[in-house]
Amino acid sequence: RPARKFAERPVQLVKLACSSGRYITTLLSRKNYNAPEITAVDIDHQSLEMLTSSADNSANISPVCLDLEGKGLKLVGYLGGKLFELALFTKLCAPPLARPDL
Repeated sequence: RPARKFAERPVQLVKLACSSGRYITTLLSRKNYNAPEITAVDIDHQSLEMLTSSADNSANISPVCLDLEGKGLKLVGYLGGKLFELALFTKLCAPPLARPDL
């Protein structure tokens, strides 16, 4: 029964370094009864604006413009203390800028 209660409410998801939002749009394009509530984090505010204006179920997306490589970053402060069931992090930067120590 606990699994049923979990499925009755939207999953809280955070996508770090979301870029154009390819994974987010794929998730939201599925016709789920309870689309996930997604916090999209990226350094590029234009990408976030495009994502929230074009995605299906864009009301389920909360954009956060943030430099994830910032020194002394305390991510919890920027995410309003929210708890997430799932965090997605695929890559931080484009291959030419990639740092081997990440």
